[in-house]
Amino acid sequence: MKINAHPQIAFSAQGIFSEWPEFEYRQAQQEMSSLVWEVVERGGCALIEAGTGTGKSLAYLYPLFTQTIQEKGSVVIATYTINLQQQLMEKEIPFLAKILGIPLKAALLLGRGNYLCWRKLAFYRQHPDKLDSSQRRFLLRVLTSAEENLGCLEQLGYSLPSELREKLTSEAETCLRKICPFQGKCFWLLARKEAFAAEVIIVNHHLFFTDLSMRMEREFADDKLVLPPYHYVIFDEAHHVEDVAAEYLGLRLDEYEIERFCKRLLHKEGRWGNGWLVSLRQRLLEKGSDLAFMQRSIAAL
Repeated sequence: MKINAHPQIAFSAQGIFSEWPEFEYRQAQQEMSSLVWEVVERGGCALIEAGTGTGKSLAYLYPLFTQTIQEKGSVVIATYTINLQQQLMEKEIPFLAKILGIPLKAALLLGRGNYLCWRKLAFYRQHPDKLDSSQRRFLLRVLTSAEENLGCLEQLGYSLPSELREKLTSEAETCLRKICPFQGKCFWLLARKEAFAAEVIIVNHHLFFTDLSMRMEREFADDKLVLPPYHYVIFDEAHHVEDVAAEYLGLRLDEYEIERFCKRLLHKEGRWGNGWLVSLRQRLLEKGSDLAFMQRSIAAL
């Protein structure tokens, strides 16, 4: 069986997945995977809704992985929950790599605040008096397991109190960057380096849109972006995407902003009767019969 077999074959009762003892033929999974395959081949996007038990992860992973292997491109999978991220990393991707008989390099990248900061750890180790007794006990646990868990809070196996978490985690605002004595083993930078070298990068929706908003501003060099260049994006748990996207790409207006905008319609620079609407009215009265002029004037607002 070729690893680039069409999903109609791969997910059939006699396909490559049938070698798995727990495999169960599911028509919905076969159809979904075929649709993803077609979209990857022709370009564009697809919005897919599938019920529980469809096997959605394998349905989109199979066509994306086969294309990634052929084109040497990277795939970003954005989910809403850490549980699904861990399921993909620990179960779905290793299983697919085994079935296909090929190595697949995947990396899980969380937001910066999910990684410990070596400089902060060193500071509180030298100044334990800055912590209360409970926080000192947690600090000892963190210090003994930080490297083993790659500095990732989600892999510690326990939760840190919120106040201690703020004291110990990485922050862009307080990062010393190149002058930091711990830059060479920075947990956040190492996680990003691993993601940049991976074929499959798993992130949450928030991290994806953080990166996208930076790309849209066009003020950041590629090495300053959160994510490496990628060819394909999958949004799993996509019913959350609208809210997260609006948070990063939308415009939030409060009562003050609306009031200020309305005032600009009538006056500007402290002069009443010199605002956008007044100016537009004067222009239209002067050249009201010139349709092209009217359209340009309105567009100029």
